[in-house]
Amino acid sequence: MKKLIASLTFISIFYFPVNAQDQVIDDNDISPWATDKGFWIIESNIHDKTQCTVYFYNNEKQLVYKEAIKGKVLNAKRRRIKLKLKKVLEQTVAVYEQMHKATENEKLVARLL
Repeated sequence: MKKLIASLTFISIFYFPVNAQDQVIDDNDISPWATDKGFWIIESNIHDKTQCTVYFYNNEKQLVYKEAIKGKVLNAKRRRIKLKLKKVLEQTVAVYEQMHKATENEKLVARLL
């Protein structure tokens, strides 16, 4: 009986897979750090973890802000860091929309850390 249950479980797992397209995405499933204003990229030094550069882009893939951070480790996997980067992104995109000029090293990220 145990062999029958095990084999049926095995068959149901591999012969009836769930497609990712079949899953319904709810509006509440969106991450709190996701924004529709743009995105950021973190470029770090593999030899010195305390040096990194954060680039902020709008949805048209135009650089709106760039900041070099030295002396602090920026762990992009942490929720707190993602929320702070979202805040800076929204600020810089708003400034870029008004001035149409990219800014650099105004210590916006460093102040939040």
